[in-house]
Amino acid sequence: MSDASQGPGWWIASDGKWYPPHLHPSLQPSPSWAPGWSATGPTPTGTTQDIHVQGTKGRRRTVVIGTIGSVVLLIVGLIVGVDLARGSRTNGTSATANLGTVVFSDNFSDPLSGWFNASTRGVSYSYSHGMYVIVPTGNIHWFSPAPFTQPVQAMSVAVTATESASAPLGAGFGVVCTRGSGTAQTRFEFLELVSGLWFIEENTGVPSVSRPAHILKQGIAPTPLGTTETTIEGACVSQSAGRTTHLDMFIDGTSVADLDAVTPLPGSGWLSAIVADSRESGRSTVSVRHFEERDISG
Repeated sequence: MSDASQGPGWWIASDGKWYPPHLHPSLQPSPSWAPGWSATGPTPTGTTQDIHVQGTKGRRRTVVIGTIGSVVLLIVGLIVGVDLARGSRTNGTSATANLGTVVFSDNFSDPLSGWFNASTRGVSYSYSHGMYVIVPTGNIHWFSPAPFTQPVQAMSVAVTATESASAPLGAGFGVVCTRGSGTAQTRFEFLELVSGLWFIEENTGVPSVSRPAHILKQGIAPTPLGTTETTIEGACVSQSAGRTTHLDMFIDGTSVADLDAVTPLPGSGWLSAIVADSRESGRSTVSVRHFEERDISG
């Protein structure tokens, strides 16, 4: 906020003050919900593939493409800002990136590594030239669950990707921690937008207007999001008998957030996903080069 414009994109509000581009109301999600797949997930393709999973002594895991991990969801919701007090750390939490044991990673050189690979309902997912490419549309958050289905109690998940040069300010990408399913699901999203805004968002249950998402914390990123590769990492650590989650967020290895979220935790542990945020105002393409999940409970 300022008494005068600080540069391109700054706008004046009804209070007579100038605000930066990322706070413009047009960048906020639409207060409506476009339903996607049902709570049971997309229709299975009936195709199975074997993938290597690190940290499991070379065992191979069979997964069903299209029904991997948590349900692929389309999310649009009202955003309500909430500040939570920073909590004390427990075993497995630390404001340092890349901790723990790698349990799953993918550089997308194998188009059969198990990620959703199709075009449906306004979004396309594909393997292309050693990348995993997401082309989303609309004012929607699009999830692509990781093909690693072993729940983790203390999880760190990171994605390294680029955003297309033509992407609008509200577009972006990040990672998701999810537990449970359907009405009992809890999700934490770690996102950076092209505008430079980053945020941690909490959502529970089946997405709907009556159950809006909450921004737990937000700020301006230390490095811009765009055609230069950016790594977004989020850590979710279960605490306090399954009622508190310690959250850390890193952008290119720099810690930007460290807080506790108090909410019931369904399910037996965390699963991970990539999230891509799109805007109707322009086309955006997220090209993912690397994805990694770590167990940070040790």
